[in-house]
Amino acid sequence: MLVTSPNADLVLPADLIAFHSTDHPLYIQHPSSSFEVAIRPLDELTLEHFPISPCSFDCFARRPESVEVDVLPESAVNLATLSEGEYDTVRHLLWLPEIRRFVVWDSLDNSVRVFGPRVTWSQIVASPFRHLKSGPDGELHLRPAYVTTAIDSMLRPSADRHTIQMLRGLHRMTLRDRVILVLMASMLFALGFMLVTSELPAISRESYEEIRLGMDEGEVRRIMRAWPGLYRHNYKDDGSRGEFQEIYEGTISGNRHHFWGSGDGWIIVYFDQDGKVEYKLHGYCLGLKPSHPERWPWWKRFLNRRLLHSNEPSFIYTTF
Repeated sequence: MLVTSPNADLVLPADLIAFHSTDHPLYIQHPSSSFEVAIRPLDELTLEHFPISPCSFDCFARRPESVEVDVLPESAVNLATLSEGEYDTVRHLLWLPEIRRFVVWDSLDNSVRVFGPRVTWSQIVASPFRHLKSGPDGELHLRPAYVTTAIDSMLRPSADRHTIQMLRGLHRMTLRDRVILVLMASMLFALGFMLVTSELPAISRESYEEIRLGMDEGEVRRIMRAWPGLYRHNYKDDGSRGEFQEIYEGTISGNRHHFWGSGDGWIIVYFDQDGKVEYKLHGYCLGLKPSHPERWPWWKRFLNRRLLHSNEPSFIYTTF
């Protein structure tokens, strides 16, 4: 429930107003650590400008607590300052009225971690060290500005009379124009077919172990079954992803490397001056079972592919 603040034209959670209307401490310190929470008084709560950066790199699927916005919020209410030692970066507990969520803002990179929609002020102040020290799980994502589906484009009002006239004049095209149109349609069909049936990277412990030091680039690509890059595909998260872990082998002497990333984690391979593997790394979660998309039929790869979902490029791969 949201109410208007009595001292300013702010819409704040009702339990936040109730908290400040009673005698509560505004300074909380963890008894066994240097973690501190300094809560701002109600009469100091105003809309302030905070530079906010969206989450741009996420190898795993977006969490249920995450929020997608068309425009990044520019104003927030600074509720508390979080501190953990003299050299800790400045962090604040903010209320974002535009999305009606509590977030933790970090001054190091202007990123925010978003609380779930059911997390209330009362829950946070009742156990501040559990909620604020480890941080919330959600992220703030900026929705792409382009239209994602053809249906959305068709439903948009259009007054482009030149387009209508062009469509009406298709039956008057010359033979040359018809040939060009057929060739363009064939190219688009071939491109779409390659995209639908293209492979997704085989990111798993088995692939990591197949890659051996001294292999050339072609052998590595045949094991990974896809060009390097960040791929987006769905997977079922049962909440038991567990602890994150990285394993690696070899040493790095140069900068040339290939990266494969997806919902299954990532594999990074470095090559020496002769184009041979000199270092390999695999990052994954212990409780997350690899989906092995290299074993899927083409229709399953198509159904699990999330196209036009982010600003990262979509990759097309044909077996060689």
